[in-house]
Amino acid sequence: MTHADPLLSILIPTKDRYETLIPVVSQIASRIVDPRLEIVICDNSADRPAALDDLIASDRRIRYHHTELPLSIVDNTQLGIDLCRGTYLCFIGDDDLVSPHIMAIVEWLDRLGESCLVYPPALYWWSSVQFAKPGRYLRPGAFWLPKMRQGEDRPLDAAGELAKVLARGGVAYMELPRLYHGIVSRRAMERLKNRFGRFVPGSSPDMALSIALALTGNRYRWINYPVTVFGAARNSGGGRTAARKHYGRIEDQSHLPADILTHWDPFLPRIWSEQIIYPQTVYEVMSRGGFPNRINYPSLYGSLIAYEPHIVPYLWPALRRYISEHPGDAPALLISVMKKLAGRLRTELRNRAGWGMNYEVSIRQDVADVMTLLEGVMLPSTVMEIQVRDSLIPE
Repeated sequence: MTHADPLLSILIPTKDRYETLIPVVSQIASRIVDPRLEIVICDNSADRPAALDDLIASDRRIRYHHTELPLSIVDNTQLGIDLCRGTYLCFIGDDDLVSPHIMAIVEWLDRLGESCLVYPPALYWWSSVQFAKPGRYLRPGAFWLPKMRQGEDRPLDAAGELAKVLARGGVAYMELPRLYHGIVSRRAMERLKNRFGRFVPGSSPDMALSIALALTGNRYRWINYPVTVFGAARNSGGGRTAARKHYGRIEDQSHLPADILTHWDPFLPRIWSEQIIYPQTVYEVMSRGGFPNRINYPSLYGSLIAYEPHIVPYLWPALRRYISEHPGDAPALLISVMKKLAGRLRTELRNRAGWGMNYEVSIRQDVADVMTLLEGVMLPSTVMEIQVRDSLIPE
């Protein structure tokens, strides 16, 4: 790294979503004045408005790359990572946010010599979101801020976290090391690329990066502080999930790699949904790296039946194929379905009534309102101590 290289690169791949991209980038750039920040936008839209050109021209820390040739989200993310120059990288969506204090967190991580940081993000439902079943916590403009944010931190073991994810069927990345809503060093990313031949070795970039990082790293760190904010706008994945529209035919998903079906897991239904594309990506990354497939399929099927019942008609052929080859897993499948159905009921009751929620919920008009609130969220004492100690060291 040279002295000109930024400390942190925030990567934002995007396509045809300027209504969220422009306010997100504007807020990040205006709230974080540190010159060591770099914002990398990889835009695959057909056109771009003058407002974006004005924004790019207003801040030299914004690096903008535009490609009209249609790209999958994998290729657009891969391109963006290549363009990032930071010592550390963070990947967010075009409707997501980062804490105004993120540079202090990255400084702390760098002082510790850690290669990766994970944390519980906050969550913001944009006012454009429409909910299939609105509730107290599920309504437009709701901002979920974790109640526990005192900054306790601890080391995590990648192999142990990967085992937990596989045991649950690979439907969520849980506390795996991650670049999407996580912070990862450039050296860890290069190690990943050397092992897999590319930065994003699977069809869903967030899960592919997490699995690959877990397979190429060991210890990393967790901190109890919301460093980033998951955003859910009307046309985003989160927004479509809220409206129960987050699924469809593989052939209709232009954001997926063109050859995805040639690498399809035979025990998965050939349809796109969040809880199918994640285990499919696990299968792809493990296969590409030469690792054995240890996905717990009874747990996976239980999750699909409980949380995505609309895809059950597409599930039967793959499920019958699996049970015919693994008849001893039938009891485990039944138990998994019952447990997952009970878990879904608990989750829905909690979301509607707010029982046992680990978040403080408030209504925020826009992303500027969210960033103002986040400015007042105190940095953890562990981070502050390093800042104070560094300030006492003579130059």
